[in-house]
Amino acid sequence: AEVIVHDEVARKVGLQGGSRVRLVSPYGSIEATAVVTHDVQKESVVIPAGFADANANRLISPDKRDPISGFPAFRSGICRLEPL
Repeated sequence: AEVIVHDEVARKVGLQGGSRVRLVSPYGSIEATAVVTHDVQKESVVIPAGFADANANRLISPDKRDPISGFPAFRSGICRLEPL
């Protein structure tokens, strides 16, 4: 599983491309491999879908879901990056 991180943010927390990282939110955590690039906003991380071992749903409050579809509010969650 991968997490895409802006290079300035990666540098600040001590990550390099290929580094393992833990993403921690108030609701849970996941681990992934960092992909470092300029192609994402500095204030964001991108977690591609489809990885059971790095399911972004684990980072989002169960109360912050669409009441009909159950789809999580990915774009409004917060997380912290911790190098492993």
